[in-house]
Amino acid sequence: MKKPLLHIFRNTPFGRETLLQSAYFCHRTQLPLSIYLPESKSFLLYFDSEVVQVDLDDREDVSFNFRNAAPPCRI
Repeated sequence: MKKPLLHIFRNTPFGRETLLQSAYFCHRTQLPLSIYLPESKSFLLYFDSEVVQVDLDDREDVSFNFRNAAPPCRI
């Protein structure tokens, strides 16, 4: 079983472009794509031996109302 590519979605023009690039890459390499829609500007990623805190951009134009977003889906 192939492990999926994790894509952290950001609702910006560049973020939507990178989502399309991730989907294209997964299609070409036959990998599953897992999309994460963060609910806040920082979150934790848990690995086998460590935890990493991810801090997203603090710019105002990055804001997005996740309550109105489409539910996660597999491409």
